[in-house]
Amino acid sequence: MKRFSKKTIILAIIFTLITSNLIGLAIANEKKDKVDMNTEKQEEMAMSGEMPADMPAMDLQLEGAISVTGVVYGEQEEKIERIKLKSHENRKNRLRQVDQYNYSKKDIEELLLSGASVEDIYASDEIGNEWLVDPKELVKMKKENNKNWDDIETQVKNEKEEKLKDLIKKHPQLDNKLAKKTMNAAEKLELVQLVDEVGEEIFSQVVEAYESEGLEGLRKTKENQKKIDDSNAVIDVGDEMDSNEEELVEELIDGTIDDAIDSSVKYDSTVQEVQ
Repeated sequence: MKRFSKKTIILAIIFTLITSNLIGLAIANEKKDKVDMNTEKQEEMAMSGEMPADMPAMDLQLEGAISVTGVVYGEQEEKIERIKLKSHENRKNRLRQVDQYNYSKKDIEELLLSGASVEDIYASDEIGNEWLVDPKELVKMKKENNKNWDDIETQVKNEKEEKLKDLIKKHPQLDNKLAKKTMNAAEKLELVQLVDEVGEEIFSQVVEAYESEGLEGLRKTKENQKKIDDSNAVIDVGDEMDSNEEELVEELIDGTIDDAIDSSVKYDSTVQEVQ
């Protein structure tokens, strides 16, 4: 029986994941990056001792994929299928059904080489997109805390729901507005958090931005609102300067020269501060 190095097996796993077109891992976005190894790569691996020099490329892919598939789908097939089904059902209950986070081929390779399992990739993708948390951070959390995926999801769920509950207390009128659209708790939290920062008057705009572009839409909305606030702040300073000028004129007219001089000094100081 032929033996392969860890890296060769990892490459075979990645090949299996890609060709299987599994859950919303954004490998479809990288179709141009073919996994099939070319002749040059084979020679390089052969020289390094990772692969027999006389092994054809297809033999590596087929033998590697079959042996790995036997492990993955022999022991984890049921778990993976449950995760896929759960991801599908979750999307139906979201305002924006397109996944916010997607693994690239490079991400998957790095995760597998660092010790993550195929289940870790599927579970983190499902939980991350349901609760709007970077899946790679979830894998890190699982590794550091030695928890299973059920525990991870429960922890994230409780934290998000608690934050949402606290914010709704500050903005109770938003509760009914949120109820008018189908969305999960994580989406509600993202919307209310932004509204809490930029103001309830643009709630509709916030919802539209999220529906259209997801989290990126919220980021753009926040930036645009900051620009508007900064512009308004400049106008307010201008109005304040006009008031100082009017006060100075009135004091001059009244003949209170001393007070006028003091006001002039204050006015000059204000101008210098603004500049």
